[in-house]
Amino acid sequence: MSKSWKNLEYDAAEILGGKRISRGANFSDSAPDVYIEDFPHFKVDTKRRKKSNALTLYNEVKAKYCNEKGDEPILIIRQHFKKTALVVIDIKLFARFMNLVRKEREETDGKT
Repeated sequence: MSKSWKNLEYDAAEILGGKRISRGANFSDSAPDVYIEDFPHFKVDTKRRKKSNALTLYNEVKAKYCNEKGDEPILIIRQHFKKTALVVIDIKLFARFMNLVRKEREETDGKT
């Protein structure tokens, strides 16, 4: 059995500054894969699939528009007849956003 799925959880936790939630052998326990202490409302779950429509579309955006150094693909998707739209970005870009929020929190907390 491949451990790639578990490695994805560890990698996501490390990149985002969180912790992988271990459920041991109890896979019926409903919990996200990663907990981030300073972003407790972010419920981070990982999925590893051979083929994913969102991933395919994301890669198309990347191939079509990201031609220069520093270009970052951002995919916004919404299902027909749904109000919710989702943003698909690279996990490292997401981590950079989180670090900006952390820095802003530190600066704001220091001014009180």
